[in-house]
Amino acid sequence: MRQRLTALFLLLLITMSNQTSLAQNADVKGWGKTAWGMSEGEIIKLYPEARRFNNNTLRLLNIPIGNHKYDVLFTTDRNKKLTKVMVAIPRSYQSLESQFEELKKELTLKYGVPLDKNSSSIQQIMNTMVSTWSFPSTTIELNYTFCVDPSHKMPEYHQLMINYRPNISNDNL
Repeated sequence: MRQRLTALFLLLLITMSNQTSLAQNADVKGWGKTAWGMSEGEIIKLYPEARRFNNNTLRLLNIPIGNHKYDVLFTTDRNKKLTKVMVAIPRSYQSLESQFEELKKELTLKYGVPLDKNSSSIQQIMNTMVSTWSFPSTTIELNYTFCVDPSHKMPEYHQLMINYRPNISNDNL
């Protein structure tokens, strides 16, 4: 009888902890303190250190995520409303593949288990590793693309980024 009660208690505890973590990740409405459709002025109030990068983009420099610092780009539409956030990963002493794995762990801790999709092109010249987290308001995509041409006719290319984008049309922002 005691074993059954212990087992029931553990099952109840596991169920409650799963519901808590699911409730935390029920929706993501933007990046950081931002929300989709927010004006540039509202973004600057939240992040006074944000600077204009180009006509429709504000940039934050040296934002810590895990063990590294990254640049965050806030992209707005023609009405200056937030439509996309990109976390730009600068090259560092660490390989981008290991940074991809580190960021995937950080994002998994925050948002749960991602959907993974890896692909390679003919002769494995272009390869991508993508981890995606989907929520009612937002899709988050961690993307690592690398090109290595065995014939050395093309230069090696590596790109790593995180994109946050709304799951609603710009008309609804």
